[in-house]
Order: sequence, then C-alpha cells, then structure tokens
Amino acid sequence: VLFSIYRLKVRTYQENIENLIRERTSELRDSQARLKALTDVTTEGIIILEQNISLAVNKTFIEMFGYEEEELLHRQMLFLIPEEKRDSLVKILALRSTDPFESSGRRKDGSTFPLQIQGSSVEMDDRELRAFVLQDLTKQKLQEKRNKELEKSLERSKKMESIGLLAGGVAHDLNNILSGIITYPELILMKLPEESTLRRPVQAIQKAGKRAAEVVADLLTVARGVAMVMEPFSLNAIIEEYLNSPEYRNLMKLHPAIDVKTELQADLPTIVGSPLHIMKNLLNLVTNGAEATNGPGNITIKTNTEDLEKDQAEPLELPPGSYVTLSVADEGTGISADDLKRIFEPFYSRKVTGRSGTGLGLAVVWNTMHDHKGAVHVASNNSG
Repeated sequence: VLFSIYRLKVRTYQENIENLIRERTSELRDSQARLKALTDVTTEGIIILEQNISLAVNKTFIEMFGYEEEELLHRQMLFLIPEEKRDSLVKILALRSTDPFESSGRRKDGSTFPLQIQGSSVEMDDRELRAFVLQDLTKQKLQEKRNKELEKSLERSKKMESIGLLAGGVAHDLNNILSGIITYPELILMKLPEESTLRRPVQAIQKAGKRAAEVVADLLTVARGVAMVMEPFSLNAIIEEYLNSPEYRNLMKLHPAIDVKTELQADLPTIVGSPLHIMKNLLNLVTNGAEATNGPGNITIKTNTEDLEKDQAEPLELPPGSYVTLSVADEGTGISADDLKRIFEPFYSRKVTGRSGTGLGLAVVWNTMHDHKGAVHVASNNSG
C-alpha cells in the first residue's frame, strides 16, 4: 500500500511537471509569436548579432535586402554593405555608439540604397548580443532632393518676378524716349533728297531706334503679367507659319549649314494662348539653337502631348495632368552647369554683344510660358 501511494505521488508530480513544461512551452511560443508579429509589422529592418554573426532578422529586413531568410542567418552583416563603406562602418561599430548614423546597403541584385543604422547592446544569459535597427532612406532622400529643387525653383521665380518689375518700369520709360527717336527720322527722311549724304546716318538712327523698340517689347514681355490676347490656336499651325516667315528666311541666310527638321504630332489638341508670343518664343529658341550650333547641324522642332504625374509635375511647379509640349533641340556644344543655372536671367548672355541679340531671348521664353500656365525645361549634354 505504501508503494502504491508513493508511485501515485510520483506520477502526480511528473504530471504536474509535464503540465508546467507544456504551459511554459506554450507561453514561450506565444511570446515568440508576439515578438515576431511585432518585429514583422515595423517599417524598419531588425537584425540581432552575436560576435557579428546574424542570429535573427525580421520580415522588413528580409524584404529590404531581397534575400531569403536562410541566406541572411549565421553570416556576417558586412556582406550587406558596399565595399567602399565597410571600413567606416567597422570603425563606427567598434565605438559601440547608440546614435543613428548613415551608410549604404547593397541588395541581392547588386543595387545600393541609402541606409540609417542604429545599434544597441543586449545582455542575455551571460551572452552579449547586438541589435540593429535599419531604415531605408530612399524615399526620404528623394523627397529631400525634390524639396531642394522646389526651393530653387521658387527662388528663381521670385528673382525673375523682381527683375520683371524692374524691366517693366524701365521699358515704359524707354518707350517715351524712343517715340521721338523712331518718329523724327521718318519725318526727316521724307524731306531729304535721295542724293543727300545725310540719308544713310538718319536711316542708321531709325534702324537703331526700331531695334531698341524690339528690346523694349522684350522687356515688357519679361515684365510678368503683360497684357496678352488669349485665343484658341493650333501650335502646329504656328510652327508652319514661322517656317514661312521673313524672320526664318533671314536666319537661314545667316546660318546656311543649319537644317531645320520638324516632328509634329498630327492630332495635337488646340491650346489657348497668345499666338504672337508663342511665335516669338519659337523664333528665340530656333535662333538660339542656330547660334549655338555655329556650323553644320540639325535643329529639330517637335510637338507632342504628355501626361505628367505628380513627381514629374512638381519640379516644374505644375499640377499633374495632360500638357501640349513644344521642344527645340540643336546639335550645339551644349551648356555648362554654371551657365545652365542662369540662362533664363535677363541680359545674361554668352553671345557676342551687338551681334547675337541682347540676352533677353530665353528670359522672354521663360516668362511667356509661365504667363501661359506652363513651364520650361532645359537639358544639355554638357551640363554634367
């Protein structure tokens, strides 16, 4: 009887131990499941290391680098870092700092991305573990770049607006002065005989006055908000009209080696704007292209329709949507990065003074397009 009682107590004790083990195992599994669920829903990658060997990674970490989980475990972390960044990373890790720092990550496909890393030490069963939290900075860096571009664009718009106000005031004053310079030579020529030696100097004064009047007209266009007659028109028709104009023929006489080609979209939508000012823009762009080519080469005029997404429209300060585009491409030597930043400023010109215009051409283009609720984009193979 005593033996039976003893065996019963042992069996009960064993059952209690087994139940306790099952409970603790279940609790451990639940705890591990909760921990995994918590780490997997975070937007940061998490890796746990012991002596620089990976013991565990979460789902975000796996997705961040594009590996399978088994490919990441029991390996050193450095293979996930580009070679040129490894030495600096090792030095930072040796300091045991808990401050976040920036580095780069390398995905399985070989592509790299900006990365922020923050680490901390963990003591567990007399073992020292290191836990690292990694954040992919790709979107943040892209947004920072866009913000800088928007800031530069806003700064340029304010600068152009200030210059435009100044240009408008100067233009109105010059108009009053030029009225006499343009009018009186015409009256003098009417009374001078054909053989008079004064005819040529007076004609030179008249020509200079008309040229000055053209500069004033450009200044008024640079002055934002200039009155424009807005009407529906075909951009393709404006291009054809320009290619049959005296201005175009004169330009081709000065640059006989230039070949102008057109690639016009047949079903181009009608737009609303000022045909006169758009024609002036086209003239300025083609003239610029011809002078930049300065020898044999092609100038290509294109029209098209484009749908701009938000990320494409924002740098141009435009809302997303469909736009009609006009592009003029030349085969010149290109524009340096320094010049590219300033080409739309009034009177900023790399051309020969007195021979190739006043430096207002691209300023007129920039202001006209903004007055038409559009934008200008320039690209050069020589701008870096």
